[in-house]
Amino acid sequence: MAQNKGAIVRYRALDRCLRKRNLKYGIEELRHACEEALYDAFSERITVSRRQFFLDINHMESNAGYHANVYSLEFTLPILGAGQTGVLLAIFALL
Repeated sequence: MAQNKGAIVRYRALDRCLRKRNLKYGIEELRHACEEALYDAFSERITVSRRQFFLDINHMESNAGYHANVYSLEFTLPILGAGQTGVLLAIFALL
């Protein structure tokens, strides 16, 4: 399969999610939305890697892409009983 086969489908799925101002999505929710959109478009299960997801976001922000104002927040949440912190990344767009 061509590497850019689903690029436009992924961009549209990300755009659709990020336009919903009342909802905040994490990485996994956005990746899942991309995978569902790819399934709807091509009728086959295609996984979106974490690397591909970040490349898509970078492209959407770039001059070659859509000049999207995509902002991310990174904050830590305590993991109960582990004595460590986990990182949760939330991504949203300001239109």
